[in-house]
Amino acid sequence: MLKHDMIIHRDESTYSAFPEVIRRRSGEIQVRFGEIPLERLKGHRANWAHYGFGAEPRCLSSSDGGQTWLPGNGEGNDFAVFGAHITRLASGDWLAAGFRYKLASSERELGDCQPRRSLPGGLWAGNLGAYVIRSSDEGITWGEPTWVRRGPVYPFGDLIELPDGPLLMVAYGRPKEEPADVSFMLKSEDGGCNWEDFSTIAADPAGKIHYQEPACIHLGQGKMLTMMRTGGAGGFLYQSTSADGGASWEAPRDTGVWGHPAHLLRLKSGTLLCVYGYRQEPFGIRACLSHDEGETWNLANERVLRDDGGGWDLGYPRCVQLDDGSVLAVYYFNQGGDCRFIAATLFQE
Repeated sequence: MLKHDMIIHRDESTYSAFPEVIRRRSGEIQVRFGEIPLERLKGHRANWAHYGFGAEPRCLSSSDGGQTWLPGNGEGNDFAVFGAHITRLASGDWLAAGFRYKLASSERELGDCQPRRSLPGGLWAGNLGAYVIRSSDEGITWGEPTWVRRGPVYPFGDLIELPDGPLLMVAYGRPKEEPADVSFMLKSEDGGCNWEDFSTIAADPAGKIHYQEPACIHLGQGKMLTMMRTGGAGGFLYQSTSADGGASWEAPRDTGVWGHPAHLLRLKSGTLLCVYGYRQEPFGIRACLSHDEGETWNLANERVLRDDGGGWDLGYPRCVQLDDGSVLAVYYFNQGGDCRFIAATLFQE
């Protein structure tokens, strides 16, 4: 397999993670991520970094297919950077969806934030909920966040804009009545201003399997495919399909693909691409193709994009296909030590 690995941003004194990648109309590639000084993480790193506390928004752009990267426009709003996924709507607007934690010095200060947990140093973290935020100038400026829902709601992956206008958001969380994490879908009829429950994608009433970090793709004619990270199922990705625009879903099934989380992309050839972090030895990034709309995945020819990672804390890939047909997979990576950096692999189908 022809491929080329590259470093987009690396600073040995920082923890950079959870990138998003999107192309502007001009073809320019933009990568957004959060960066935290390691000094700020002392005594906290294992928990703190993944919540995004103290993360500085960063934005880099490339006009030559990812060969060189320069500071981009639009670093100013951290709601549109750390862990938020951006979708280009038919109107040209960018709509980012994410979730937010509140940091407090006592549990009482968290108010009704749920779920909550204690952190080293006597601090507490609580989930404020899910939000969307809009840009009408391709990420140069952003509006104010609109809260979708308070509580344990974690949007993940791309929003889906249906041909007749509604927006769908995939998310996960654990409602009070559920014994394990559930993947579900929300729907907006007004361009993302208001959201309501739409469907449950996957849930385990027995509480044995957690369905998390769903990646959903619209296959056309009302058919949708969602790939989910699992807890309690050996680390394999499970998938569920819908034939009615996301209103109902078939029972989730094991794909045989080991890794998490996934990003799904329809390539120009029509093939489906699934890229995911490989968080066991040899640590790295992998990819799989489906030539039958996700019915099967070609595990016999699994693509090893990287196998030189220094530990499990890596991945969360996001992908775009370039004009020449090549695919750019962007992710965060480590090669040992505390530094986490933003890297990418350019490869052919």
